[in-house]
Amino acid sequence: MTVSATSSQSLRRARACQGLLAATSLMLLGGCAMERGHSLALDSAIDPAYQDWFDGGAPADMDSMDWGRIDFARQAAESGNAQRAKGLLASLMNEGFPPAYYEMGKLYEEGLGMAPDPAEAARYYGQALRRPSPILGNASLRLGRLYRDGRGVDRNESLAYQLFRQAVAEDTGPNAQVALAEMLVEGRGTSRSTQRASVLYSQAAAQGDGQALQALAEAHAPGGWLARDVSLANDYAERYARTLERQAHQGDADAMAALARLYERDGLLGPQPDQHRHWLMRAAQAGHVGSMGTAGDILLEEGQTDQGLAMLRQAAQAGDIYAMRDLGEAQLQRDPEQARYWLSNAADRGSVNAAATLGRAYRHGTGLGIDKASAARWLARATQGGHAGAAAELGRMYLAGEGVERSPSQGAEYLQIAAERGHEGARADLGELLLTGTGLPADPDRAIPLLKAAAQSGHTGAARLLGKAYLEGTGVAQDPQQARQWLSQAADGGHIPSRYRLGYAYLFGENGFTQDVQRGERLLLDAAKQGHAGAQVALGREYLKGELLTKDRQQGAELLYQAAQQGHPSARLALAKAYLWANGLEDANQQQALLWLDTVLDSGSQFALDTMRQLLTKANDEAVANAML
Repeated sequence: MTVSATSSQSLRRARACQGLLAATSLMLLGGCAMERGHSLALDSAIDPAYQDWFDGGAPADMDSMDWGRIDFARQAAESGNAQRAKGLLASLMNEGFPPAYYEMGKLYEEGLGMAPDPAEAARYYGQALRRPSPILGNASLRLGRLYRDGRGVDRNESLAYQLFRQAVAEDTGPNAQVALAEMLVEGRGTSRSTQRASVLYSQAAAQGDGQALQALAEAHAPGGWLARDVSLANDYAERYARTLERQAHQGDADAMAALARLYERDGLLGPQPDQHRHWLMRAAQAGHVGSMGTAGDILLEEGQTDQGLAMLRQAAQAGDIYAMRDLGEAQLQRDPEQARYWLSNAADRGSVNAAATLGRAYRHGTGLGIDKASAARWLARATQGGHAGAAAELGRMYLAGEGVERSPSQGAEYLQIAAERGHEGARADLGELLLTGTGLPADPDRAIPLLKAAAQSGHTGAARLLGKAYLEGTGVAQDPQQARQWLSQAADGGHIPSRYRLGYAYLFGENGFTQDVQRGERLLLDAAKQGHAGAQVALGREYLKGELLTKDRQQGAELLYQAAQQGHPSARLALAKAYLWANGLEDANQQQALLWLDTVLDSGSQFALDTMRQLLTKANDEAVANAML
């Protein structure tokens, strides 16, 4: 989405929407509002064990001194004196004060002075909800998040939804409204309701909440869950950007990273490359680990190698697995030992891409030297982690017996795994094996769908195989129309042999093709210019004979000469026979003529080519015709 000036019309619409919130929110939120201390009207059944979290009861009787003790406990926790905080809170809990349970839950959830323990946090938050108090909303919000995410407790989205409803009803603020809206948009723990979610997000956005502004911008953007309105989406996105900028100017690295995402290619206000780069670099310089890795990649692409490697190294040392992988890949040709170190570290921490990179590097000798056994181990590890490309590479290794015992059946199994994961090259390779029966029983019924799936996704090799199969009737009934379709796709994709096969079929009207000499000549000329020896021979013969194509002895000689230089046997024999006929030696030993020809070809000079042209130009038609047999 691109930035546009906020129109007065979109502002009026936004203000009008906000003006309706007070009149509609109570009705749309279905009983979310209530007075503090009153029970929440649950809109679905819950476990009786949690009923007293919602049924109200007598509020705790706390005076200013009790609240002062709560404040002392908070101050002790914030200063790092967890033991003193726990002691103060324990005394208050013994007196039955819900805020003490709530503060104790925060200690365990946030790990202040102790290891985080979300299970203990959930237990204390639950105790805090058993009697109404001013912290009822905040305790409901925190406990709801734990049940939503399954942290320290069994995931229970229905219970989380009811807790968020209670937090909203207690006027806890934008965080509660956003949490409940997310559940409603996604239909988690309740029926999906975008209308109710929209009201909640709008209430939070009116208070300047960044998450709500972002959600509404995405909701009104193309593909969002509210009516498409690009102007209104831009308005929300720009307000979100201003919120982030305020936070970023205060040194918030997360806000800087969020701004970078906002301006990237697929961002709400993107693509704006300069703004994206500006905020990404600022986030990286501020210590945002994820941004450091991305910034390092950009610097490498820009040719700032030392700065890019330094940025990646800093992110990798901070534990960023993606940076470890990228640093390892960047060092493969520069510092193989460092590459091995960082790629191995990333792989050991679960990066299947790093394991796949190691496997490919060992297989092909990229930086690390060829080690087929190590390649197979790393590729197997990446395959187990779900990497499609690694499975395809491993399959090819088993087919060829590289670093493993040759096993066409096991190779096919790995190719099948890769194909099922969407790897088009694996589909093409497996399809070819099954079509030709190479190392496996031929199975055209399985082969053709695999090849078609790969070809329809743009895989040129699969299109070539299909075209060849339908052209020759290999494993399928000969079908000129299908052959034309797939060979044309492969030819258009730059596959020169397919242009040759297609051109040959058109030129001679073979394999069920309707003869089209001009089209055939055009395709063969294109393949010949790209160095295809078969196309050079086919055209060279026809130019010399002058039957299908206009006779052109010089061009014919040159094309045959080019093919012969590549070692094409038909071209070599044709030129040798032409030499014999042109010199009245048609009964002479052709082997001697081939030896002469090899001497000429080895010279590779313009004089040699001119000699061939003169030979074939001066030869009579009978000599040329016999040479082309």
